[in-house]
Amino acid sequence: MDQNPYLRCAIRPAEPPLPEQQLIFAELPHPVPQVSSEYSQWGPADVALKMVAFANTRRAQSKSVAWLHLISDGGKHLLLASLNQAGMDGVASYHIFDTFLQNLACCTAGQPIPQRPQHQFVDILSRIPQDKQRATALSVPAHFMPLLAPLPPDPNHGCYTDAYVKDFSDTFTKRLIDACKEHGTSVQGAISTANAIAIAKVQASQYPLPQVYLLQCPTSLRKQVEPQVAGEDNANGTSWLWWIQRIKPTDLVWDVARNAWESIKSESKFKNGLTFWVRLLGHRFAHEIFSPDALDKPFTPPFTVNASSVGKIPIAKQYGSITVTNVHAMLGTYDQVSPIEPGVTTQAHTFDDRLHVTFMFNMPAVGQQRGRLLAQTQIAVLEAMADSVDPPVSTFLQ
Repeated sequence: MDQNPYLRCAIRPAEPPLPEQQLIFAELPHPVPQVSSEYSQWGPADVALKMVAFANTRRAQSKSVAWLHLISDGGKHLLLASLNQAGMDGVASYHIFDTFLQNLACCTAGQPIPQRPQHQFVDILSRIPQDKQRATALSVPAHFMPLLAPLPPDPNHGCYTDAYVKDFSDTFTKRLIDACKEHGTSVQGAISTANAIAIAKVQASQYPLPQVYLLQCPTSLRKQVEPQVAGEDNANGTSWLWWIQRIKPTDLVWDVARNAWESIKSESKFKNGLTFWVRLLGHRFAHEIFSPDALDKPFTPPFTVNASSVGKIPIAKQYGSITVTNVHAMLGTYDQVSPIEPGVTTQAHTFDDRLHVTFMFNMPAVGQQRGRLLAQTQIAVLEAMADSVDPPVSTFLQ
């Protein structure tokens, strides 16, 4: 495994060799070895990615860092593009990767690399809004999810993050988007609903459920997104939102999704993403790069995280002799979901009009059985919503 002073993750090719050329955008909170192609018991469409967490490095927390790692057997290639979202926004990072592929295409064609103007990344401190003190106090349930195994004294040993990945078809993705619009919500609301119901199932239906929502690229690409995404479906870069997802077994699924979407819109009106990040993570490392006066009662509870975006990024395309055939994203959470806490994360993005969902869970705190149940339940909820049916939440709690 290669090492790098600013390493976010490294990659190990699994057996059999990589099935196709891929471009993977990765933003992980720890330097990790990542198994890139390991098929799970669910079938060839569901790839299990295993990530073993090492000590958390914070050397590049406030700097703009991009790192590229290329694996090739001479015919098939995998490019791992790792970025530090804390130091650059998604628009800049996608431009970097797009430019890299353009330059690589020029090199393989024996052409000179074109000169491009240099840009200075905006310092992250300038992104903190002046009204950060208006943030409301956070609260979490007394019990979230009991640990399944005793934790080792050293988090570098025995603790890791596991994940199941599901690629939905383009037809499924379109049906889900259309159903969400028909029922007055969004894909973001659907992902939140699926995640909340899954959490309720594994933790014996304890409510309320704390949720964090990450509105992430590619929708922040604005004009580059295909098809165009406008209005409330368009996320503003990376924006952390917080609310308590209150549901009960008798609630109908679409009611939950509409409430979730209203919470997302309401939160986004008065909370800035980096404000939330500072508030939650200040006692760990935010004081190193942010002013401590942004914090009232800092803490890091174990909770759920969601991410969602709608659109088609323009990078999966032909670059001269280079063709990007598959694009995946693995997004980290900067410590609020720790490998030594029973936290779970669901990341959902659309690439080439296909919904790609990663169901991440911490080990050994969550456990393989509960992690698989979390993923299966969320898939079942999304499939029901794509069919535009409206069952009660209790349907998925059995």
